[in-house]
Amino acid sequence: MAVVAPSGPVAEERLQAGLDLLRGWDLDPFAAPHVLDVHGALPHLAGTDADRPPTSSAPGATRPSTR
Repeated sequence: MAVVAPSGPVAEERLQAGLDLLRGWDLDPFAAPHVLDVHGALPHLAGTDADRPPTSSAPGATRPSTR
């Protein structure tokens, strides 16, 4: 299960708490690359459009090899 930040930035503590909760449900979550990014010019956004991974429904989308 991928965890992403499609809109606003996420605090690392909240991300870890969410990952721990999902693991407690016997799931195997991983944080997508750039999930903790904050857009440099627009800090209310979670990173840049260019850094967002493809969606799972996109052709060629794959699970990252590192967690």
